[in-house]
Amino acid sequence: MNKFIVDLNKEQKNAVLHEGSPLAIIAGAGTGKTWTLTHKIGYLIEIKKYIPERILAVAFTNKAANEMKERLIQSIGEKASKIQISTYHSFCSKVLRKEISKIGYSSSFNILDNKDQQQILSPIYKKYNISPKTLSYNSTIAYISKNKILFNDPKKLIKDAINDDQKILAKIFNDYTNNLNQIGSLDFDDLLIKTKEIFDKYSEVSKKWSNNYDYVLVDEFQDTSLVQYEIIKKISQHNNITIVGDPDQTIYTWRQADVNLINNFKKFFKKSKIIKLIKNYRSTKSILEKANRLIMHNKNRIPKDLETNSKEEGYIDFYHASSEDSEARWIVQQIMELRKLRHQLKDIAILYRANYLSGPIEKSLINSGINYVIFGGVKFFQRMEIKDVISYLKILNNYDEFAFKRMINTPKRKIGQITIKNIEKFALFKNKTLYKVIVENLNELPISNLVKKELVKFINLINKYKFALKNNSIHLVLSNFLKEINYLSIWNPTTEESRIDNIKEFINEIKYWEKQNKNKNIDDYINEISLYTDKSEYSFASDYVSLMTVHSAKGLEFKNIFIAGFSDTIFPSARAIREGGEPALEEERRLAYVAVTRAKKNLYISDARGFSIDQKFRKKPSQFLGEMGIDVSEFTEQFKDNYISDRKFVIGDHISHIRFGNGVITNIRNDVVDIVFKEPHGVKTLVKNHKSIERLK
Repeated sequence: MNKFIVDLNKEQKNAVLHEGSPLAIIAGAGTGKTWTLTHKIGYLIEIKKYIPERILAVAFTNKAANEMKERLIQSIGEKASKIQISTYHSFCSKVLRKEISKIGYSSSFNILDNKDQQQILSPIYKKYNISPKTLSYNSTIAYISKNKILFNDPKKLIKDAINDDQKILAKIFNDYTNNLNQIGSLDFDDLLIKTKEIFDKYSEVSKKWSNNYDYVLVDEFQDTSLVQYEIIKKISQHNNITIVGDPDQTIYTWRQADVNLINNFKKFFKKSKIIKLIKNYRSTKSILEKANRLIMHNKNRIPKDLETNSKEEGYIDFYHASSEDSEARWIVQQIMELRKLRHQLKDIAILYRANYLSGPIEKSLINSGINYVIFGGVKFFQRMEIKDVISYLKILNNYDEFAFKRMINTPKRKIGQITIKNIEKFALFKNKTLYKVIVENLNELPISNLVKKELVKFINLINKYKFALKNNSIHLVLSNFLKEINYLSIWNPTTEESRIDNIKEFINEIKYWEKQNKNKNIDDYINEISLYTDKSEYSFASDYVSLMTVHSAKGLEFKNIFIAGFSDTIFPSARAIREGGEPALEEERRLAYVAVTRAKKNLYISDARGFSIDQKFRKKPSQFLGEMGIDVSEFTEQFKDNYISDRKFVIGDHISHIRFGNGVITNIRNDVVDIVFKEPHGVKTLVKNHKSIERLK
């Protein structure tokens, strides 16, 4: 008996045995795709006698490549070490070491890592007087990467820029590109781009590399970008190629993954065969039913329904909370119940659409003494922007010395490190705090008159808003203070949008706290928040709850999954849909599908009443809940006062809004419309059934 098919189901077996034409294995969540892929490689070597060195297997990450190699070593022994298992980037690096001289580079070129890229950006930042705190290196690197993969010319981006932020980023991109060309180095994106360039220009080179391999296998093909696809196609000219992936889990289009590449595989590779893996070995029947019902609403997909033979009963619950804090407390309560049933914390994960949603959940976990770890991000109260805002709050409250020192030059006030050290030395000599020595000994300070003027403006603003705290709410004073000092403007809205969202969420949290604690003051709030900033630093033990965005959860599985913040405008993201329309909505649905299919046994979904982070929309349960078959009608009574029955608008309709005046509808997506109003309002995305909107006759 062939050991490579004995433990496989019918579809997996067919995939392993298939030969003679390109093969696409459409593998649903939890259907054993890696198991099938490694069995096929073992079958090709042990049964069909392919030479291991002439098999190329491509994975997306080093971790995935190493896992594939380990499984193959267990299966076929040391032969596995001879198989060419690599990532796209490591394969391209291998090609370029031999071929890059054809396009004028030395074969000993240097490959830049993230730290190297930051070193190149550092003098460019100084040239344009930009601080890494106001525009992080990583956000700029992400901007450069995106535009490189799209083959955007930096000079054209400079010319087409519609504001200063776009122009500065394009100039940095241009200088960065020139610098790399001068030193003859490549970054990770260049590895792909230069390989494609050589393969396109020199067909004999691509044929040579294609002849090096008798079989090519590609994992996670749904995450493939057009550049990666072009490279794979060039080295698969013999048509001995197998790709594995799930178009329903394409969630990285912002990294240039193209779902059409796997959906249209038959079109790109003639005479190819499609085999679907639909038997799920992870989740209970009830969870799969919800996932199947959800994803069937996507039109751009290869139809398939996941099945399971599992008899185990799962548990699905939905909770509609009165607030985000109430939602967080409910999640913690359910975790406590799971612990009573002997579930370990490591079997529990809390997922959310955006990082800013973790704040209330972290607070509730800390209050309950539950250990947790944030994966793929920083704990909420340790995020730079949150620490900045808390520092400003402490300054307004009591001129806190450490907070004052942290924020004295944020945003930029022309107060450099040397100036700060001179003030500190003088303060030490006078035995005073920084704040006091500036207020009481300003004229004696060994600093320039220009810096003195900046300090006076800063101190006056602090005093103005400290006085305002006596008769106004904390959240309102803080919000206005941040606006007047232009703090939000230091974060680039193109590349640092998540930081701005975190600040908005934090201010909303303060507002909610004030509503719940009417007899308490700013001292009470700072004392309370200090507990979270302090405890969020503790080191984790071996047992902890995992917190992460849904994107970070891809490829993982847990017995118990919580999906928090499952509200329209959040999940699906109003911002994503506004920018990407129907394709973006389908990607949001795929993202929700990924979240649901992470659950092995129990699935908990929650949302909260209130308003969206920008305060534009009253939140309501996500449309995805209804698509899953979860009845939310009993939770939507609250909307009847503000929303009316479905109205049929068409693009071009003239409408009137009670706040923004008259406007014209330019786009319609499900229950939202884009409306162009007169300045200063501009384009607004609004719920079409809200009573504030009326059609003009």
